[in-house]
Amino acid sequence: MTSSRVKRMEYLALPERSDTPDTVDSTCTIPGTLSVSWRDLTDAFLGDYRGATQRSYSDAFNRFVSYCGIDSLSMVSGMPDEDLVKAYRGSLLDTGHSPHTINAYLAAIRAFYRFLHNYVRKALRTGQITASRAGELQLLIEGVLSVRKVRTSNAPGKLPTTVDQSRDLLASIPSDSLTDLRDRAMIALIIGCGLRRIEIARILRQDLVNQGGQLLLRIQQKGHHAKDAYVVIWPDVERVIRPWLTESPYKDAESPLFPSLSKRDAGSSNGHPAGLALTPRSISRIVRKRLDAIGLKDHSTHSLRHAFATIALSSDDVELRDVQQALGHSQVTTTERYVHQNNRLQGLPEKAVNDAVFNGLEP
Repeated sequence: MTSSRVKRMEYLALPERSDTPDTVDSTCTIPGTLSVSWRDLTDAFLGDYRGATQRSYSDAFNRFVSYCGIDSLSMVSGMPDEDLVKAYRGSLLDTGHSPHTINAYLAAIRAFYRFLHNYVRKALRTGQITASRAGELQLLIEGVLSVRKVRTSNAPGKLPTTVDQSRDLLASIPSDSLTDLRDRAMIALIIGCGLRRIEIARILRQDLVNQGGQLLLRIQQKGHHAKDAYVVIWPDVERVIRPWLTESPYKDAESPLFPSLSKRDAGSSNGHPAGLALTPRSISRIVRKRLDAIGLKDHSTHSLRHAFATIALSSDDVELRDVQQALGHSQVTTTERYVHQNNRLQGLPEKAVNDAVFNGLEP
């Protein structure tokens, strides 16, 4: 670690270890004092996350700790500040990392400093840190949280699929085979409801629910352990997916809604045909093949999800927080990148996309 880094970290050093043993509050996993190693502090931070998010944040934050020259086994004696985070961001740019990768790394750092904010407040309440030192640390935390993300490219390949491209994509898929019907229905749900690949892969026939004449889809969102969210399927979207629901040979309640149609993946359940669910990777491959067929070679499955957000937010009748909820974003700032105008927003995003893309589209 350079001398300038050491100087900044020592200036805002945390209190030295006291003679009082570390304690653990019964309501949380954070040690009751600030006499803690970097490894324990990092583990407490990551304990708030699960699965892929935890792995992603762990990798990203450990990279930052390594850049700072911090030994994970050492006791916490100081905290990297805003200048050091900016220097790290610059080093990632210099080594050719993409803006999306850099912003993902910065997101992990911001998440840690938000965790640290609560950590310091708890230490202040329990008398383990002085108000003066807590104030210094809070100013440092605010500085780090103010570090801006790297601006992403506006190159055509980076943009979401548009209304016209979405309509062209759906119209380009014929109705000549079960594969065509399945692919068209699957793409219609991605565009019409903003679903992730993993959410598509998890859908079963029984997850389609008719409630008072309105078709709903029960989904398990990213990071969730149960199907605890519902998506509205509006009539024009339903009209596009209905041929597949009618013609699919897999009608058992527990059959995947979008199975592999390969003979080797076919089986049976309760006397009905049953296929293996398409994997997220297979879904990506299918969507890319359909996009390539109409010349959108730089677009992807995620481009269709972007299309849902961008098209919905272009309507005066849609509110930003509605789109945040529909996309399953934990932070509204993640959704804000899709906002391209300052309209007064309120309403339902699925309805806006239904009207913009699916209205008048041939089933």
